[in-house]
Parts: sequence; structure tokens; C-alpha cells
Amino acid sequence: MDINHIHSKMSALRRYLLAIGIFTVALGLRFLLLPVESEFAFVTFYPATVISFYLCGMGPGVLTTGASAIAAYYIFIPPYFQFAHNPGGEIALIIFLATAYLISCIVKRLQHTLSTLKESEQRYLAMLEDQTEFICRFKADGTILFVNDAFCRLFCRPRGTLIGNKWQPIAAHEDLPLIYQKLGTLSPANPVVTIENRFTAPGRGILWGQFVNRAFFNDAGQLLEIQAVGRNITAQKEAEIQLAKSLSLLSATLNSTNDAILVVDLNNTWALHNQQFIELWQIPDEIVASKNDEAALSYVLDQLADADGFLRKVHELYDTPEASSFDYIQFKNGKTIERYSMPQRIDNKVVGRVWSYRDITTRKQAEEQLLKLATAVEQSAESIIITNTEPEIEYVNNAFLRSTGYRQDEVMGQNPRFLKSGKTPQETYVALWDALTHGQCWKGELVNKFKDGSEHVEFATISPVRQANESITHYVDVMEDITEKKRIAEELDQHRHHLETLVASRTAELENALTLADAANQAKSAFLSNMSHEIRTPMNAIIGLTYLLKKSSLTADQSYKLLQIEESSQHLLTILNDILDLSKLEANRIELEHKDFALEDLLDYTRSLIVTQGSQQLSIEVDNGDVPRWLHGDLTRLRQALLNYANNAVKFTERGSIWLRAKLLAETDAILLVRFEVQDTGIGIEQDKLPILFEAFAQADTSLTRQYGGTGLGLTITQRLANLMGGTTGAESVLGQGSLFWFTARLQCGQGRE
Repeated sequence: MDINHIHSKMSALRRYLLAIGIFTVALGLRFLLLPVESEFAFVTFYPATVISFYLCGMGPGVLTTGASAIAAYYIFIPPYFQFAHNPGGEIALIIFLATAYLISCIVKRLQHTLSTLKESEQRYLAMLEDQTEFICRFKADGTILFVNDAFCRLFCRPRGTLIGNKWQPIAAHEDLPLIYQKLGTLSPANPVVTIENRFTAPGRGILWGQFVNRAFFNDAGQLLEIQAVGRNITAQKEAEIQLAKSLSLLSATLNSTNDAILVVDLNNTWALHNQQFIELWQIPDEIVASKNDEAALSYVLDQLADADGFLRKVHELYDTPEASSFDYIQFKNGKTIERYSMPQRIDNKVVGRVWSYRDITTRKQAEEQLLKLATAVEQSAESIIITNTEPEIEYVNNAFLRSTGYRQDEVMGQNPRFLKSGKTPQETYVALWDALTHGQCWKGELVNKFKDGSEHVEFATISPVRQANESITHYVDVMEDITEKKRIAEELDQHRHHLETLVASRTAELENALTLADAANQAKSAFLSNMSHEIRTPMNAIIGLTYLLKKSSLTADQSYKLLQIEESSQHLLTILNDILDLSKLEANRIELEHKDFALEDLLDYTRSLIVTQGSQQLSIEVDNGDVPRWLHGDLTRLRQALLNYANNAVKFTERGSIWLRAKLLAETDAILLVRFEVQDTGIGIEQDKLPILFEAFAQADTSLTRQYGGTGLGLTITQRLANLMGGTTGAESVLGQGSLFWFTARLQCGQGRE
């Protein structure tokens, strides 16, 4: 009941009259309900006082209280119907008056509180009605308890048709599970939940709303009601949907581009990036997830050739948000990156920075290659012309301008036929265009006329330029001026013909001389062979007779002279044998034998022949090395060759050692390359004498010939025998320390006979 409203409707007189009426009713009820003698003197006056104070106000209430106190004390306090002193009655009167006072205070406070609540409710209702948000209160089962005007306007329905009905039919059916799930999370500890869902508005179709739902619980935690404050976010949702589409399109665009893109906000946090950015910088997942630009910067520095310069530029741009930048970044691995940065703006306000990176390594390499090619073409000594297919000149290099004397503006756009001299055969041009029209390269000589009228012979190489689709768009003509070469070539031809004539004449003379020399050599060989046979016959007789004379009784002088005759005869016989062998070798009349033999038959046999010739201070050693024991070849010629070396070693070594060695140098397809060596510790040979040792009749020192004897044929024979057996010879020596003579021979593995 609105007390202030009642008070405002009644005048003061009416309220006093009402208070008197209430007193009268209370007095009448006291007489009717209880006898006068009843001890409950004030029983009906207590309610009268409360009602008077509540309904009529303070003044009428005091009037009712006073009248009730007088009437009750006079009529119902003994002695009845008179004012007499009665302690019990006075106490009851005091209690009544005190109670009336308390009631007046309580009623006054209650009236004030109710008035305040009423004002608050009015302000609250006014606020709800004035809200543009639509407000609804409903029970736990969905029954609507209250809606404001905005709610009614939204759904085009009066308040009466909404209150008492359920809210569920209003919401979009497909969103109900989400709404129930969200409302189910409300609790005293979590009394507020925000839900975005769709609903149906008459005449407006499906709309989006955002509802802040606040739950009210009693002390037991039971849900009493829920107040939902909503706003229409359809435009926002549509914008979000459109934004999502735009972002999706942007994301697809970013990920389809070859550029690496990064967008950073003013807080140095990544706002957007594409996969190419991650792959370019190889950024790990944890940094990507953190979206921390500083962490990413620290990570990528190790990849850069100039990390300090890179970081300095980044901080410079962050410190000047309005600035834009374009530069190149060099990686340690050789990659070149093109970097572009510009501020990100929304409504002309800088909100971040966009970084764009493009890997131009391949392009840079191509540009460098193109620059090299262009430099090479421009600096080439040969004249170079590039034409289109008309053909019209589009490019000439400096060499062309220098050689022809033309300026660039004089030849650009011209047909190269202006260079024709009329001296080039027409067949040449026919062959040229036949090759080019078939997409082939043409090479040939052209006689061209330069600006000064001079004629030059040029060797031209004309090639078609094909594009990726195999179409020919240009021709490249590289021309070398060979006029001087042609002149020199003609002179050389003349000299060559002259030289050929001279050479033919000289060759004929040499062939004639060689024929005569061969005849003389054969005559010499025949002479030596015949003479050796003629001399050996009497020489053998002399040796034989000397041997017989030594058996007879001779004086000491006779024995000495016979010994001299025998030694001289043996020496002369050795010389004759060497001359005979040399003549056979020169005449190619020695044929090698091919028999199996044991290696020791060669080395030990040679040792046995020279061991008796040396002094007692000389040791002779044999080393078979890793050569197989059984070999197949000419044992006699091997012995002869090795013995020639061994005899020289004994001759020139008085003390020390002599080594006879065999070494296996190579083995291929059953062929053995064996090296035989004779090393001594003798007098040695001067280095400048080594090259002539193997020449016939040559010796290192002629004085040694007189001291040690010899003809100088032994080494020559050994060399010829080694060559005959597919080998070579050689010598090494240190004067005063000894010598090493060797020869090689190609042999085969032999079959052993144990």
C-alpha cells in the first residue's frame, strides 16, 4: 500500500476525522469484546494506534493515542469510570504510551523507507523503460516475469502478451543447445554469463543479440530468476562475418603470394603473418605461438651477414612509425632478401607496421649473370648485332661501332643489308636465310662495306633467339673481322707451298742419304762379321797352341811370355765377340730364345763368374727380391747383359761390396716387368759423364781405359739387349762412393722343374 499516495489524497481534516473514527471503533470493540472489568484495558487501542499512525500520519496518530489513553484509564482501569490513582493502571498506561511512541517511530521510519523504495523503484523502472537495450526477467523454467519497452518494441508485442509466456520460442531453434549450456553454468559463485545467439523478430527476420544474463539465488542457493539485458548486434555480427571472410581471403592471398608477410602492432606483437614468413626465417613453433617480435628478432640474427645493421634498421623504423623503408638483406648462406616496410594505418592512424620480405636470390644471380653477359657483349672484341625477325637492328655493341665507323643512331632500326658490299656470293645469303628460317645457326664469311667505304671480310655466326615457348623473336649476329687473317693466311699458303717444295726436295735428298747410310752400315756389319770370323780362326789357334806350350817344360821367362800371349789373345777374342754381337744387334739378326729358367741360374751364375776376379776384400751379394723363382725368357742374353754390368763393377771396385739384385716392378696379363741391378762401392762416375755411358766405344774417362782396359762396347750391348727384351737401361753414380747400373726386361712366368 502506498502510504504517501493515501496521504496525498486526503486532507488533514479528513485524516483527523479518520483517526477519531478509528478511536471510536476501537472503543466500541473494547465494550463488545470484553467486559469492563477485564484486565486487558488497552487491548483494542494498540491496533487503533498503529492504524492511525500508519494511515493518518503523526498528528492523527497522537490524537488517537491520547484519546485511547484517557478513555482506557478512565473507563477500564479500576475504579472504573473515574480518574483515580491506581499503580497498576498507571504502569499499563505508561506501557501503552511508550508502545504508542515506539509505534509512531516505527511507522514513521517504515513510511520513509517505503517512500525511498518507491522512489528507487520508480527510478529503476524509468531507467529500464528508457534503456535502448531490451531487458527481460524470467524464471528458471523460462517463464517471462518482466520486459521493458525496448523488448516490446523489438518483438512488436505488448507487454501483456509476453509476460507469463516462455522465452524459448523467441530464440532460434538451432541456438537453444548453446543457450541451455551457457545458462547451466550459472551459480552463486558465477552469477553472470554472456551469450550471443540468434532470435526471430517479427518483420525483421533472424537477428543476432548479445545477452548479459544475471542470475538471482536465495540463501539456499536455489535459482529464483534470471535477468537478461540484450542488445542487437546483428550489424556487428554481419561485420564480423564479413571480416572473417575478408580475413580468410586475406589469409589465402597472403599464403598464395611468394612474399613473406608479417604485421606487427604497436606493442611489438605479431598481428598477422603467412607461412612463407615462417619458412623464410625458419622460426620455431614456440616463438610463432608467443607472437613476440623481440624473441623472433633475437632468433633470426644468427642467419644474417650484417646482424647489427639489420637490427639497427628495425629499431629505427619502430622509433619512427610514420616512416617507410626499402632495402636488401644478405644472409650468411648467400641468400639475398628484398625487404619493404610501411606503417599500417586505420582511419589515417598508425596502428602497426607491415614487413614484406621477398627472396630475390635467383633474380639477383640472374641479374648478375645478365650484367656479366651484357658486360661481356659490350666489351667483346667481336662486333655483335641483335635484330628482330624483320630484321631490324635493335642493338649493336661498341666493337661494331668502332670497326664500322657508324654511330648508334645511324644503325638502329636499319636492316643489316646496308653493310652489303656486293662481293658476297648470292648463294651465301640463300644458305644464310635457309638456315635461319629453319631455326638453325648459320656460320660463314661475308664481305661487308664499312662507313669509310673499305671492304672487310667478316666471319659471321648468326643464331636465332628462342623464347620459352620455342618461338623465335630475335637474331644474334657475332662477326669477327678476318680481313687481316685472310691476308696472312694467303701469305702463309704461299710460304707453305714453297716450304713443301723445299721439304720434298730435302726429303728426297735425306732418303737417298739414308739409303746410302743403310748400305754402308750393312757393308760395315758384313765386314765386321767377316773380319771377326777371319780373325777368330787364327786367334783360336794361337790360344790353343799357347795352352799346349804351357804343358811343356819352360823357363820362367818363357812361361811369363806365354801368359802375356794368352791374356792378350783372350782380350782380343772378347773384343771380337763384342764387335760381332754389336754388328748382329745393329743388323737385327739376333733372335731371342724363350725358355723357362730359374732366377738363381741367372744371378748365382753371374756371381760365380765374377767372384774369382775380385780381391779378397770384395764381397758379392745376391738379392732375388719379390721376383717369382721361375721365369720364361732368353737366359743367355740376360746373363750377357747382367755380366757386362758385373764385370765393370768388379773392374772398378777394389774393396767393399757388389750387389746383384732383381726387382718386380709391375705385373699385367702374365707379363712381368723385372729390373736387374748391379750396385758397387767403387770409384764412381762424374754426373756429366752419365749421359754418354751407353754410347758405343764411349767411356767416362779415357785415362781409365789405359788403367783398366775395355772397349766401351759392353754397356751399349746391354742397352741394345734390354731394348730387344722390351726394357730400358740406366745408371746412377756418386763420384768416390760407387755406382748403380740397371736394366729392365719384360718376361713371363715360367714353369718350375724341381
